[in-house]
Amino acid sequence: MAERIKIDPITRIEGHLAIEVEIENGKVKLTGKSRSLARTGQKRAADEYLKLQARFKKISQEQALDFQRQIDDRWEALLQRAIR
Repeated sequence: MAERIKIDPITRIEGHLAIEVEIENGKVKLTGKSRSLARTGQKRAADEYLKLQARFKKISQEQALDFQRQIDDRWEALLQRAIR
């Protein structure tokens, strides 16, 4: 039986940055929005979500860019592991 995992790293208001995967026998399979995103490649910028929350109000542009780079790197690593 596959284990379904959903990770929403930033916000509970908007789930568009959430990653949904199934893991079965150690193999990663993209599901839901993650699968659609991988197909279309139409990612939204993380700063759109950072602006929605007061707790990120004082984040600098440099910090936001670094955060975006981290997200992009992790997404690419996940794509490399995922079954297509």
